[in-house]
Amino acid sequence: MTDTIIKNNIRQLRKKAGLTQEQLAEKIGISQVHLGRLENNARSMDLEQVEKIATALGCKPLDVLPTAWQPEEITPEEREILRMIRKTATPQSGNNQNISTQTDSLEHSGQPLTPPQKSNGR
Repeated sequence: MTDTIIKNNIRQLRKKAGLTQEQLAEKIGISQVHLGRLENNARSMDLEQVEKIATALGCKPLDVLPTAWQPEEITPEEREILRMIRKTATPQSGNNQNISTQTDSLEHSGQPLTPPQKSNGR
């Protein structure tokens, strides 16, 4: 199996924050050499390291990961559609007492359960 190198965003985020490798490494408790290897993808990161780096840089953990893994931004129109859907969605009740007992009576009558047939409106 071939290892694929996926470029992370640590260097760009570190420079944007105005930190040197040495300063960031000190903040997250690793050596400057180790941080350099993380930035160059010579070492892999675990989730704990991603979280520490993000916290030190004042960003979200997802921002540290490769740009190709970032979620696609939604447009203002898509955001409005989502808001309308959320507004009109009916909350689900944890109480199932309002479910018809017709299925229970059919199960006990010995008749096979069949789904209702769709009418084609003719």
